[in-house]
Amino acid sequence: MRQQTTGIALVILMTLTECQSAPKSDGRREAMDGTKSLNGRGPIERVEVLRLLPGDDVRASLDRWAKEGQIQAASILSAVGSLTAASIRFADEKEASTLKGPFEIVALSGVVSVDGSHTHIAVSDRAGKTLGGHLGQGSLVHTTLELVLGVYGEMRFLRSEDPRSGYKELFIVPRGK
Repeated sequence: MRQQTTGIALVILMTLTECQSAPKSDGRREAMDGTKSLNGRGPIERVEVLRLLPGDDVRASLDRWAKEGQIQAASILSAVGSLTAASIRFADEKEASTLKGPFEIVALSGVVSVDGSHTHIAVSDRAGKTLGGHLGQGSLVHTTLELVLGVYGEMRFLRSEDPRSGYKELFIVPRGK
């Protein structure tokens, strides 16, 4: 079993190394509001692991982590845990709904930045019924939530009004701009 685990770790390390050494395409294009959007590549500068405790608000914790660490660009790589309550804004709804758990988190994904985040969650109840949508304030940890986050050092994730959608959307710019 140890050889198999080592082999998997080696493949992951090789993949990360290949991504980091891949040529960077300029990939810039002008957005409708004149900002430059970087479509592209950038290495994960570092990986951070957070463990949230019972009663912690998931979204508030991610926002606090980004603010305290001045995180300009990050993504959720992995999330495993449970909730006592889930605040989810379903598709095309204006307000989030708060659901009473317990729930297992079966997916949590998104981008995180001090300038604004966009995260989605899917949870399942005791019967396996699964619901998902935008993660809202008030999603409270039941026993634990283990988060693995990748921080990108060469990019900055911004949220700007996009006239095409009417929402604040992701614009990616080189760090330092």
